[in-house]
Amino acid sequence: MSSDSMQKRLRLKFPRPGTFKARPTFQADCARACRDCGALIPFLNEWERRRLDAEADELVGDEGEAKDEP
Repeated sequence: MSSDSMQKRLRLKFPRPGTFKARPTFQADCARACRDCGALIPFLNEWERRRLDAEADELVGDEGEAKDEP
């Protein structure tokens, strides 16, 4: 999702991990797009990547359940 502000930004947004918790949002500084298949690969800066790593265990998967590592 990008905003319509002066500087275009790509934001990665995830569902809320709980009722009263904020929606995790991570801002990508740049991204690459594949012209063959249309895949978009975002790149996070160091600070955003560390935030994502810290919150990754609480993010909700496609099935609506928290993802657990094997």
